[in-house]
Amino acid sequence: MIVHTAHIVCRPEAMEAFKNRLMAHARNSMEREPGCLSFRFHQSAENPALFLLFETYVDQAAFDAHRATAHLAEFRADTAEMVISRDWWFWSQELGGADEASPGR
Repeated sequence: MIVHTAHIVCRPEAMEAFKNRLMAHARNSMEREPGCLSFRFHQSAENPALFLLFETYVDQAAFDAHRATAHLAEFRADTAEMVISRDWWFWSQELGGADEASPGR
């Protein structure tokens, strides 16, 4: 499995338009890419112009296929003037964790 995370900072005046376009991109990725297992994103509570993307893909080939899609190219073109910066990371090894909160939390 490949995990891709990204921080994207958009222009404050473009926040709502960016968020709407990101929602459509996430939906397109999930609907059109069988190798995309999840595509989640969050908006920072401290800096609403900062978005965290968290995507998981079956394998490297699925991620490479995502990078070659027309909908990713369209998303990049549509948001080019909205985005101030992008930073991303790739993860391949899960070391542990939990999916549910422990009792009492």
